[in-house]
Amino acid sequence: MILYSLPISNYCGKVLHALRFKDLECEILPPPGGYGSEEYKKRVPSGTIPALDHDGVILSESEVINEYLNEVFPEPNLLPGSAEQRAKIRMLCRLHDLKLEPIVRSLFPAMSPEKRDAEMVEKRLEEMEQSLERLRGLIQPGPFLVGHAFWILPGKRRSPGSKGKGVQSRIMTPSGVSSPVAGPGRKRQ
Repeated sequence: MILYSLPISNYCGKVLHALRFKDLECEILPPPGGYGSEEYKKRVPSGTIPALDHDGVILSESEVINEYLNEVFPEPNLLPGSAEQRAKIRMLCRLHDLKLEPIVRSLFPAMSPEKRDAEMVEKRLEEMEQSLERLRGLIQPGPFLVGHAFWILPGKRRSPGSKGKGVQSRIMTPSGVSSPVAGPGRKRQ
């Protein structure tokens, strides 16, 4: 299994979390020829990241990839709990993808002082605060965003005695413990 990914992408991060959670072995590579290149589009017609190649099945879009992984590798389930909890998890994901992340992405050009438009930055920050406030209103108190069941959490999740292999790099879990996760072209041994 190959995941085409770049570290800057929040969408790639969502798939990496799912791979980690399910403890799946996956090679992580940058798009051949670069993001959106003709070479990459020969493998992934959309030219976008993340993209998954699973035995010749080519998928793009983080939610589609995560749903596919959950169907092909059902345990552990990425969406446990009641139908209501699963719907709320999906709703949080969509709000992130459609309302929050585009605002963050629109601020990338402002990283360069020469291209920074202070008025645009202020407007985007106000929009971001509104989106964050909507998200805060949907999060339920508990150890996780939606109640007491875990779902797509960072870190190593493996049943006792499991010999599966997964993705490797460094992240911080909610408890502040650093855990391994894969970088470009590396697999956990």
